[in-house]
This record gives sequence, C-alpha cells and structure tokens, in this order.
Amino acid sequence: MLDQTGNQPPKALEFADDPGASRSIWVAILLVLGITGWFASSFVLPPDEAEAVADSRTPEPITVAIKATQSARVPEVFVAE
Repeated sequence: MLDQTGNQPPKALEFADDPGASRSIWVAILLVLGITGWFASSFVLPPDEAEAVADSRTPEPITVAIKATQSARVPEVFVAE
C-alpha cells in the first residue's frame, strides 16, 4: 500500500535470518537454569554437620574501650556573600 507521497511505508525490522539473534536467549536460559540449580543444590546436598555446629556456637564477647565525654557548645558561623 502506498502512502500519500507515493512511497511505500517502511517495513518493521525482522531479525529472523540473523544467526546470532537467538544466542542471547539461550545464554539467558542457561544462566537462569545454572543459578536455579546452584540455589537448589543446598536442598539436595545439605551442608556438613561440622559447618552447622560451628554456626550454632555463641559468639565470645569482645573488648570495648569507652571514654567519658561532655557536650560543649560549638559556635556555627555561616558567611555568605
């Protein structure tokens, strides 16, 4: 069909014949499957008992240094020109 100027309207872009067009889809699918498998592996292969026991211990208290301070007024001066 011709438009008012007598030219044919532009066609929509198609990339069906581009050999690399579907590559990114396959890469994305493989990444999703790999990450899903990695997350699911913790259900299939639970962590060792040694790791679970190490996580359940109570942490030892840490030493903290303190210093007594007093509040004091600090003059704030803003000079704008």
